[in-house]
Amino acid sequence: MSQILVVALGVPLFFLIEVGSPILTRLAIILLTSIEGLGFGPFGAFLAEQFDTKYRFSGGGLSYQLATPFAGGLGPIIASSFLALYGTSAGLYVGLELVVYALIGVICIIPTRETKDIILK
Repeated sequence: MSQILVVALGVPLFFLIEVGSPILTRLAIILLTSIEGLGFGPFGAFLAEQFDTKYRFSGGGLSYQLATPFAGGLGPIIASSFLALYGTSAGLYVGLELVVYALIGVICIIPTRETKDIILK
């Protein structure tokens, strides 16, 4: 759900920031962080459900820690590069970067299995 919101609103919210109005910038940041919260809220349970009980802690922790440098590390570096290249008009590119990350997330979530009816081992 949150990934779809990012795909739909990622670029427009960065255009709001580019306007330069403090009120619109705050509104965009509030919306972006709210969408982030929608994704991170259920993420712990989602990640834990993807592994059998005896591998749950290590599987969830390892996959989270391996993914963090790519999204959490490369994302700001790429966004900073856009800012250096395009200055104050980098919002489109940073928004598109966010959309690309969200689309990668959607593509990765689609093949995951539903576990609500599976008996835990």
